[in-house]
Amino acid sequence: MNEYEFECTHCYEGDYTLEEVDMNNKLYEECVKEEIDLNVIEELLKESADPLVATAVSAWGLLDHIYGDILCDTQDMLSKNLPEITELFLKYGMDISNP
Repeated sequence: MNEYEFECTHCYEGDYTLEEVDMNNKLYEECVKEEIDLNVIEELLKESADPLVATAVSAWGLLDHIYGDILCDTQDMLSKNLPEITELFLKYGMDISNP
């Protein structure tokens, strides 16, 4: 491994377990459905899904988080559900002061 490869790899290594990433990916998938189920979203949040945690254990996925992806990628589809999703995220501890 050369110096550049080490620096790039080192910059994008995370402290997330596969279980955390799997839970967050389930939350993301539920949030971007055309017809969401707020009860399922709430259950995932109760099980420790975190809308501000990365959706990968390494590489570029560490720069992504569920809430940011929802806001950027699916604006039109989620406009009717965004207030309810945001309310649930805040209810279960999403800290918007420290993303």
